[in-house]
Amino acid sequence: MPGPIDVFISYAPQDVELRREFEEHLSVLRRQGLIKAWHVGQVEPGQGWRIWADGQVRTTQIIFLLVSASFFASDDCHDCEMGRALERWRRGDAQVVPILLRPSDWEHTELGRLQPLPGNRCPITSWSSRDEAWADVVSGIRAIVARLAGFPPQGYAGHVASAPAEQAPDPSPPALDLATLTATAQRLLARELLQKAPATITREATWTLRVDVGPQPLVVSVRAHAAKDRGILRSLEHTLEMMDALDDRIRFLEMQQMGAAGLAFDFGREVRTRRGELEKEAANLSGVLTLLVQDVRAEK
Repeated sequence: MPGPIDVFISYAPQDVELRREFEEHLSVLRRQGLIKAWHVGQVEPGQGWRIWADGQVRTTQIIFLLVSASFFASDDCHDCEMGRALERWRRGDAQVVPILLRPSDWEHTELGRLQPLPGNRCPITSWSSRDEAWADVVSGIRAIVARLAGFPPQGYAGHVASAPAEQAPDPSPPALDLATLTATAQRLLARELLQKAPATITREATWTLRVDVGPQPLVVSVRAHAAKDRGILRSLEHTLEMMDALDDRIRFLEMQQMGAAGLAFDFGREVRTRRGELEKEAANLSGVLTLLVQDVRAEK
């Protein structure tokens, strides 16, 4: 079994009590040996905390940004920790997860490109039950940790049980890793998922999709829960809308570029910029799908 994944928690001093609540709810993941959490509250007297925090932001695999108005008002949080975290995210070196503590204008910052927790984008302090809010957050974190560690995202309890000595063969095709699907296949899957989602999710709903993404159609099992996944479905719809808008913009720019010979404006540069944004939205789409899709198999 691999060692725990190092995570760093970035927060404003005004949110220290909420950070303590967050740590309490991470305790199961910590006791299962899945994560090891770091934050500036652990810095010993006499240590240079800014240098220490910078080292953590540069090396940990997952960075949690505890988002509030105080977070954005803090130069250390906004400019140093968030800035360096997003640099690593752009390079694909780290997973950056905004965790919404208190209402703020976060969607109009660069964090608006990322999928936050809770999945319904409702800040922790706005929930009627904070424990339910934190449980939603931890569920999303568990899925991320499982994906990074290579474990199944559901039902993982710190180890993978060995198979029985004798086992009847499974007639079903082997499960596929969602991440191995192409970006186009994931978009088709997301559209079909939204189209087939039940109009009302009262408690827990499950449904199966058949998605034609090439010579071998996929059978996809989806599970959603009313308490949290209606918000995730809305996030999925929003991400697809963003991707469609970027596609339209890229097509327009490419047409302009074809007829722009000799003009000073560099349409090619803007096309590259928009394609980069599209890639980031595709990564967001993959992350959201991971929270809903339980199983993907090739059709028999």
